[in-house]
Amino acid sequence: MQAGFVHSLAFNKDGSMLAAGCYDTTIRLWNMETREPVHALIGHTNFVLSVAFDPDSHILASGGGGKEIHLWQVSDGRMLETLRGHTNFVRCVVFSPDGKLLASASEDKTVRLWRLSDGALLHTFDGHSHGVTSLAFTPDGRYLVSGSRDTRLRVWSM
Repeated sequence: MQAGFVHSLAFNKDGSMLAAGCYDTTIRLWNMETREPVHALIGHTNFVLSVAFDPDSHILASGGGGKEIHLWQVSDGRMLETLRGHTNFVRCVVFSPDGKLLASASEDKTVRLWRLSDGALLHTFDGHSHGVTSLAFTPDGRYLVSGSRDTRLRVWSM
């Protein structure tokens, strides 16, 4: 399996598929049983820094240097939607445990919360003094935790 310069990796729920976000603006999907490529997803205008599968493994989210977030249909590699709002690199994307929400973290010092059913921006969380680099939902989905280059973790109530 070869993908060039890889910024991020994610497995789907059962580990049968691997996604790689690459410097060359593509996302590569592989079938892990056969180790064969499935799709090369093309649509980012800059490097891809983060990839994440939804809990049902039907949708892949990706973010990167182009400031946008793309949502992809895993089965056929089709781009479903582009979410815009960040003003700097998108460092991290993560789905809520129920798969209804997507959170994104950016160098613009914000965390944004999106509703997947219609792509609506639900909330922008401010509070970090430097770029936000990582996100995690609690297993029950009640909280979202963000990590930043400002050395702070912030806990946001959902």
